[in-house]
Amino acid sequence: METPAPQPSTWQRSTTRRFFCWLFSWRTLRRGLVALACVATLVALFYAVEDWRGKRAWEKFKRECEAKGFSFDRASVIPPPVPADQNFALTPIVASSYAQHLDPIFFFSFDVSALPTAGYGAFGFHQNGYIAQSFTPNRSKIRC
Repeated sequence: METPAPQPSTWQRSTTRRFFCWLFSWRTLRRGLVALACVATLVALFYAVEDWRGKRAWEKFKRECEAKGFSFDRASVIPPPVPADQNFALTPIVASSYAQHLDPIFFFSFDVSALPTAGYGAFGFHQNGYIAQSFTPNRSKIRC
């Protein structure tokens, strides 16, 4: 007498198992990758067309404005440099107020420990009593 074939378990017969087998099969993965490639191609094509349309619109606008007498040359818009004897920013009292910000020797030798701290340190925060290393040029920890 022949033994009957064993009954498949509930998990083997379930719809959930069949769904997961379908979802993670190579066929579904291939289809998903093809769909993703199609979407990426459509997005790239959309951006290429919009760039082309924008360039054509800009060139048309520029031609129309230049025909009316407008100039798009940067040199025509930027004023000439101010002579040193007429430059207000070079007067001694004004220049002394910002010279320290332009001087790299002053900036990198600035003593941060002399600044007052109120809970969060001189620059807004501190880590374990030290100002963060990214704020100090020599990368040493300075005690607050």
